[in-house]
Amino acid sequence: MPRYKTHITAGAISGLIVLLILGKIHNITISPLLSMIAILFSVMGSTLPDKIEPAKNSKHRKFFHSKVILFTTSYLLYEIFNTGNVAYFNENILTLYTGFILAGYLSHLILDATTPSGLPLF
Repeated sequence: MPRYKTHITAGAISGLIVLLILGKIHNITISPLLSMIAILFSVMGSTLPDKIEPAKNSKHRKFFHSKVILFTTSYLLYEIFNTGNVAYFNENILTLYTGFILAGYLSHLILDATTPSGLPLF
């Protein structure tokens, strides 16, 4: 089972990857401050599944650690990549932050899916 530090590291990396992708697709200028925001929000997202369903044992994975949430999170992140909303960065900051949170959440689920117990369907 991936440890807390592993989830945080993967979350930070996923946030930076999303920032680079969004920067390229929507022509967002990447600054050190925006990079720190990406890391902060994606790390928050990467710890969220275990805050909702604490890892008290190996069978703690329920709905918020499920394949349904994995696919839903993936789809929402895909939509954020394809929408023009984040191109207007100042007007749609919430969309950008949501993308970072989703990236962290998704990294958590992907790491958990690689374990022997995997993810339940629901």
